Amino acid sequence: MQMQLQLASRRPEGPSAKVEDSVIDNLTGLYSANYLENRLAEELIRAVRGKSEVAFAVIAIDGLDEYGARYGAMHRDDALCSLAELVKRTVRRCDIVGRLGEQEFGLVLSHANGKAGLICERVCNAIHRASFTLGGSQSAATFKSRAGYAVYPTDGINAAEMMSAAREASSKSWKKAAKAA
Repeated sequence: MQMQLQLASRRPEGPSAKVEDSVIDNLTGLYSANYLENRLAEELIRAVRGKSEVAFAVIAIDGLDEYGARYGAMHRDDALCSLAELVKRTVRRCDIVGRLGEQEFGLVLSHANGKAGLICERVCNAIHRASFTLGGSQSAATFKSRAGYAVYPTDGINAAEMMSAAREASSKSWKKAAKAA
C-alpha cells in the first residue's frame, strides 16, 4: 500500500525564526544539527549513569536533487518538509529527530535496547511507501532512503564518534544496495 503525502508548505519566516536558529532548522522545523549533537551528548551521559543503551541513526534521502531539478527548488524543499514530518510521525515519541544535512535526518534513540535497526527499517519503509504529487499532477514521485546507526558504547563513546560511525554505516548500506542492484 502506497501512502500519498500532500506536500508541506515551508515554515514561515519571522521574528520567532531568528530566536530558534540555533535549535530549530528553519526549513523543516526539526532540531538543528548542532542541537542534535548536544542532545546526543546529554543522552550519552544519561546512558553512562543508567547503564542503558543509546543509539544514533542517520537517514539519508536519495532523489531529492533530481526532484528539485524537475520541479524546482521550492517543491524540493516542500518534499523535504513532508519527509521530515513523516520521519517524526514514524519514530517513537521519546526519539529526537533533527536535520543533519541537505538530505539527511539524524535520530537520537534513547533506550534503544537493540531496536535501532528496527526503527531505521520502519522509517525507511515509510519513506519508500510515501509518494508525492504536485497539485493536480497525474505523476507521483517517490524517494529512496538509506540508514545507518551507531550504538553506545560499541560504536563510539562520544557524540562525534557516534555521529561519524552512523554516517559511515549509512554510506556502507548505500554501497551495499548499489552492488546488489
